[in-house]
Amino acid sequence: MAIDRSDELEIDLSEIFSAIYKNKGLIFLFVIIGIVIASVYLYKARKVYEVSSVILPPRGEDNKAIVVPQEIANFVNRGVLIPKLVDKLNLPPSKNREYALKFKKAIRAESDKGRYVYLTYETSDTAMGKKVLSVIIELLRDQYLFYVNPIRKDIEASIAKARSEVSLIKNEQGKLELTIGKLKRKLRQTEVVYDSKLKILEDQKRFIKKQLDRLAQRQAKLIAYKKEVQSYFSGLPIIAKKDRKVAQTQPVSGPHMKIYDLAWLIMTLDKGQVYDNLLKCILDIDNTRRAIIEANKSLNDIEEQIVQLKAKRDIELASIKAEIEKAVIVKDRDLSAKLKSKEAEIEQLNSRLSVVKSVQVVFPPSYIDVPIKPKKKFVLAVAFMISVIVGIMVALVRERRANLKS
Repeated sequence: MAIDRSDELEIDLSEIFSAIYKNKGLIFLFVIIGIVIASVYLYKARKVYEVSSVILPPRGEDNKAIVVPQEIANFVNRGVLIPKLVDKLNLPPSKNREYALKFKKAIRAESDKGRYVYLTYETSDTAMGKKVLSVIIELLRDQYLFYVNPIRKDIEASIAKARSEVSLIKNEQGKLELTIGKLKRKLRQTEVVYDSKLKILEDQKRFIKKQLDRLAQRQAKLIAYKKEVQSYFSGLPIIAKKDRKVAQTQPVSGPHMKIYDLAWLIMTLDKGQVYDNLLKCILDIDNTRRAIIEANKSLNDIEEQIVQLKAKRDIELASIKAEIEKAVIVKDRDLSAKLKSKEAEIEQLNSRLSVVKSVQVVFPPSYIDVPIKPKKKFVLAVAFMISVIVGIMVALVRERRANLKS
């Protein structure tokens, strides 16, 4: 015969709910006590914060990671840097082992299979936590310089070489500046020298032209005088030598003769003396003609010298100007182009060098002012559950004892 236990179960559950209902005040009291105890614990318990930092692994000139982020995370998690960390922090020797164990447990690194490495350190001393992570980052930089230094040295050597070439180009430009200055001074001096020589020749040319004008005038006057003398010569009587004393006292032809002054001619009645003066006039005309020829020859020589001097001046000045132009082209075009090219090369190398870095800090060590331990909600929830369970158990025991006594 089957036994129906549904009534017994209903009776038992009803008794439990009845006991809870009757002792609800007691259960509530236990809950209050549990929450108070949890609150006191949360207030008294040491607060633990998470100090964190984000770093990038070493990168080459192509801006790609030289070291896999997971490798850095594993390196940190193995605790290889802990002894160096303890030494860097200058901790008391007696506590080195204690701190080493603490750091090994509290310091963690994750890569999350991405580009970054996340460093975390759980501690109640946030200032110490920041210092610990900063030292860890410095140790990682030193550790991975082995990968970075060769690349940096190659680029720095290229930069040094390019800078030395820039210095040489600038020195060459300076030398060319001095050369151009000397050539310009030489050009000015050459112009002054030739201008002075040409001025002397032009002055001589003007002087000879004036001399030619005077000789031409003298020649014209002598020819006119000759005609006048010839017109009077035929009508003059011949005077004996003994009677020529008076006539000889008159002015004679020559440098003291006034060509257009015919008074002496009219007063002279000695045909022989007039004839002598006529011969002297003819000689003066001949001498003047020869002087004019010599002056024209000198003038032609001077003009030829002027032409030759100008040609020589133009050739020499053109040569100096060509040297100046060549030096200016080399300085302003060739050397300037080389200088710009080298400066662009240095800029490019510097940009490549700026990319090549060891461990980089993306976010410096910091923390959120919310403790990660103890967890308030979790502690309060556990305290609430335990206090409720304890209250129910006490209520059931109390109700059972009351039933047994009755």
